[in-house]
Amino acid sequence: VDGTDQASYSAFRRNGDYAKCVAFMKAIAEAAREAKSPTVLRWKYILFNHNDSDDHLKKAVETAASIGVKIVFHQTCSANRSGRGISELKPIIGDAEVEFYLDKEFLRKAAVP
Repeated sequence: VDGTDQASYSAFRRNGDYAKCVAFMKAIAEAAREAKSPTVLRWKYILFNHNDSDDHLKKAVETAASIGVKIVFHQTCSANRSGRGISELKPIIGDAEVEFYLDKEFLRKAAVP
């Protein structure tokens, strides 16, 4: 879920429904808790220039905590990637993880012939 509202989510997930995704995360988190499942649920949030404002990041962290899922922010190398570095993100996202997401299609197009 790469956003915190319909506008930021659908900028990358064309025709996506943010509310439906959040409802699904809530339902599966509740089902896992009820079943006492050891499964760790992770919200993968790919950082782009349209969803990396302080407000978006804070809301994502808060939403993940309220649902009871772990959030992991992914940096990407795509053309519309976030320009924010880990040192800039950490004060906003706290203990949330940041991983690097390799966009293979972007790299293929950028390859020197």
